[in-house]
Amino acid sequence: MQKNPEKIKLIVFDVDGTLVDDNQKLSQKTLNVIEKLNDLGLLISFATGKIFPSVEELVKILNIKTPIILANGALIQKSNADLMMGKFLPLDVINIILNDYREFDADLALFTPDSVFVEKETINTDRVKNIFKEKVSAIGSWQQVVSHFPVVCKMIFINLKSQKAIDLLTNYLRENLDGKVSLSTGAPNSIEVMPFGVSKKSGLLQLIDYLKIPLDSVMAFGDQINDFQMIECAGIGVAVGNAIDEVKNISDYVIGTNNQEGPANFLSEYFLT
Repeated sequence: MQKNPEKIKLIVFDVDGTLVDDNQKLSQKTLNVIEKLNDLGLLISFATGKIFPSVEELVKILNIKTPIILANGALIQKSNADLMMGKFLPLDVINIILNDYREFDADLALFTPDSVFVEKETINTDRVKNIFKEKVSAIGSWQQVVSHFPVVCKMIFINLKSQKAIDLLTNYLRENLDGKVSLSTGAPNSIEVMPFGVSKKSGLLQLIDYLKIPLDSVMAFGDQINDFQMIECAGIGVAVGNAIDEVKNISDYVIGTNNQEGPANFLSEYFLT
């Protein structure tokens, strides 16, 4: 693909597995390159499954001023955390899932714009806790957070030991909540449930409408199936080397891995040389 850096106005990063390494660390080189891109006037944003408290430090470190796409597109928030757009799971859908999910071998985390809730800590919820760190609260019973149900923007089911259990749950969700939820995943052995029509692509389309820039002026980076539609529709789609094959196959570029500072090396060559 012919390089055309002048055409790009907005760069959007998935966070986990893309911008940060497997230890959730942002490299100094990545920071330095993004600082230079900011100086060039490029807009920098995230499109992540995380909620704002879990990326707030990154927003400050990278001096991001552009609104960011959160909860896989269910939320768009300004860099000061002000909510610009929020889509939430209907209460009847939440109740159906809470009533039925125990028939399947998976643990559940509920996401609101401010918090992540798990019923109890397990090997599965530790996976969420390791990503979201202190932002996860074990609450003992879902009845303790009923008042938060109107602003549940995402659910994650996890079984680190059995993809088959996740597949069975996914089939149940598709058969029983078709047209009521959107499903995706940002990691193996998990399934994510969002409001119907929500994806990182839908979030990106709303963001560029707000910014009044064309879709072909967007460069998007990612690695997992929840990045697929965003990368496919962006002007330039970039897959890190650790991305799944489905994402690599529809990307304009496949670069180094997240642990090799792939995005920083690519951006330096594309924009700064």
